[in-house]
Amino acid sequence: MLAAQSGHLDVVRYLAVKCRANVNATDKSGDTVVMKAASHGHCHVARFLVVDDEAGLNVTALAKAVAKGSFDDVRFLAEECRVDTSATDISGATPLMTAAQHGRILIVRYLVVECKAGVNAADKYGDTPLTKSAANGHFDVVRTLASEYGADVSAVNNNGTTPLMQAAQYGHIDVVRYLAGDHAVDVNAADISGTNALMIAAQYGHISVVRYLAGDCGVDANATNSTRTTALMIATQYGNMDVVRYLVTQCRANVTRTDIPLYVLLLSAVTK
Repeated sequence: MLAAQSGHLDVVRYLAVKCRANVNATDKSGDTVVMKAASHGHCHVARFLVVDDEAGLNVTALAKAVAKGSFDDVRFLAEECRVDTSATDISGATPLMTAAQHGRILIVRYLVVECKAGVNAADKYGDTPLTKSAANGHFDVVRTLASEYGADVSAVNNNGTTPLMQAAQYGHIDVVRYLAGDHAVDVNAADISGTNALMIAAQYGHISVVRYLAGDCGVDANATNSTRTTALMIATQYGNMDVVRYLVTQCRANVTRTDIPLYVLLLSAVTK
């Protein structure tokens, strides 16, 4: 790293090629060898590591710079070293997906506008940049991708999961409201198991999401998935009593099923 930081290409080449030094190693701050070279303006070293690839470096350098939010390093690698900004890692993720996942809004804008990154590209799991940003609650990234760059707000991954479901799973109510309110996504959409966003929110105990989907959006609290399980049954299974109480008292969730626990039946009885 010291050699790369100082611009000593011969030393870097010797260590990387002859001594098989780990060029993907990071220091305590998370910087790689390439990032050290890039941040100190040594394009010839960075180009050797990334473009000539004698050291066997893949997309790791750019991905790490993106994840860390090092905008100057990302731009340097893309413009000066001509790193392929559409290259994917072993999971099929692009630099844009990494930026979206980590909430790096400036890098997201740069990759889309300057590098023409595909906003609807999907990794091997079917997840898009919007899906990843929704799952991690990066509202600004979600809004930018959807409203400014036309990302598909209803894209489904290999499991049939939508960005709305991802946001519901992790309790990101602002993202849920935005997708359902501003983009009118299908709040009743279900994944390959028949599970919808309300059921997912009920499972993870996100009462604010449950209230919004059932109360404001009118999602049917008695809808069932492929195993005939309702949101109420899921909430009881996971012990989310605030969700159970809301579904029973405010949504008139069906408690007549024989597989509904006794305490739910009692709750229903005392609230009538």
